Amino acid sequence: MSAFWLLVRADVLREARRRWFIAVVVAGFVASLIVVIGARTASEIDDTFRSGGASVLLLGGLVAALGLGSTAFWRDIQSGSLGLAAATGTARGVVASSRAVSRLLMLAGVLAVWTITLVGGAVVAGLGLYGPFVTHALAEYVTLAIALLATAAASTVLGPWVAAIIGLMVHITAQATVNLSAAADVGRLGSANRLAHVAYNMLPHTIVSPMIAEMQNRDAGGPAAPQFEINGLPVPIHASTVGSVFWTIAWCGFLAWLCFVGIRRRNLN
Repeated sequence: MSAFWLLVRADVLREARRRWFIAVVVAGFVASLIVVIGARTASEIDDTFRSGGASVLLLGGLVAALGLGSTAFWRDIQSGSLGLAAATGTARGVVASSRAVSRLLMLAGVLAVWTITLVGGAVVAGLGLYGPFVTHALAEYVTLAIALLATAAASTVLGPWVAAIIGLMVHITAQATVNLSAAADVGRLGSANRLAHVAYNMLPHTIVSPMIAEMQNRDAGGPAAPQFEINGLPVPIHASTVGSVFWTIAWCGFLAWLCFVGIRRRNLN
């Protein structure tokens, strides 16, 4: 096994035992069960399940992403663990990339557990198989990867709390670019329409699944996708295109590169 995968494996095994991580996974699992049970007794079963499940993935996933990103580098830089890994002859690029990959794998695992619980629970409860929800979970993962990698890049030079705040700001900005671009498409921003489109073409985007776009436009998306309004008038939100998905993945690559740059320029004890 190469040094890269040895470092990935070691970090996953160590971080998976952290109390905060276990607490987040368990809390999301319990919340997923509550969503399934609540949907079974609701009058609008589909909307209740989908909005509740989407909220679990968004809110719980954001906590997991920010937590994994903020602890990716800073703690081990201060303790000397990363310096020890580099001292053994492992290239800093391998150290940085392995840590970014291990955190992305852990985030994928968390969302997979919750998604399987939600979709599987819905089948067992007799609510049916919600295929579009799986597509939404994949879209949510790409969106959360942006927040995780932005936080991880910040954690190469800043403490965990500050890094988490930066990651949250990146996530909010990615959502804002999508909403404002949608508003500009229908001319709601006046002279700022062009500026909104420029920002959309330059900044990362949240990935909007067809399921969540349809629910958001009906104001049935719940906390995960409230209806976007300007001056009391709803703005239609469209599902992300393939180009938007690739653009966001490209931003993930850029943020991963920033992790590499941060570790390469840091003085590792």
